[in-house]
Amino acid sequence: MRELFLAETISVSYGKKQVLDSCSFSLLAGEVTGILGKNGSGKTTLFRSICGQLPYKGRFLLEGKDLHRLSDRERAKRISYLPQRHSIAFSLPVAEVVLLGVSPWLSLFGQPTKAQRQAAMEALSQVGLADMCHRDFLTLSEGQKQLCLLARTMVQQTQFWLMDEPDAALDVENKQLLFTQVRQTVAAGQKTALLALHDPQLALTCCDRLLFLKDGALAASIAPKTATEAEMMAAFGLLYSKTRPFLRQGKWFLDWEDGQ
Repeated sequence: MRELFLAETISVSYGKKQVLDSCSFSLLAGEVTGILGKNGSGKTTLFRSICGQLPYKGRFLLEGKDLHRLSDRERAKRISYLPQRHSIAFSLPVAEVVLLGVSPWLSLFGQPTKAQRQAAMEALSQVGLADMCHRDFLTLSEGQKQLCLLARTMVQQTQFWLMDEPDAALDVENKQLLFTQVRQTVAAGQKTALLALHDPQLALTCCDRLLFLKDGALAASIAPKTATEAEMMAAFGLLYSKTRPFLRQGKWFLDWEDGQ
């Protein structure tokens, strides 16, 4: 698989506080990568830096292009960002929220084409919200809003998906729906996705590779399908001292000791 995204020695500071310290990693086309780290470890800071919302030292390369040299519009054609909290504060029909995903591809006064509107409806159908296309986005539950924003990401036609705790407001059934759609779309389109997650078991289930962020530094990187038990124990032990990874029918699970 080809390398789609590269982060080279990324460092970010808030004043005198170092939040990210020389982080380097690469992401492959067709893969979903999860990033694990405790609160304050720098996950959201990393995402906001990739999106150009924070200054940083180092380089981000997407398909060989330096993101720092791209305009906001060009960046939006290449990267979709699903933050922890959406910023939509005004009433819009659900279908129109999804169509915001095609905005980077429209001219200043351009309107979505028939094909783009059809793609938006197909995306809503895939996330189970087709019958809510005319509803006010603000009246949806938080979980439904998250699925609507996933549909927006699907029609944006970018190669790189950034998702910051995308499962936070979802029930079990919709978590499965979201991650199934992410995996299928990423694999089919040879995209790449980076997901910040808090649930290590969920990360093991839905991700091809895992990055472990600790105190602003990239402490480990593993591919669960090929990692040995020793590698798994060493990586997870960095963040979760009371866990023991074990294999069951070819899949990794975590055994939590009492008190966790």
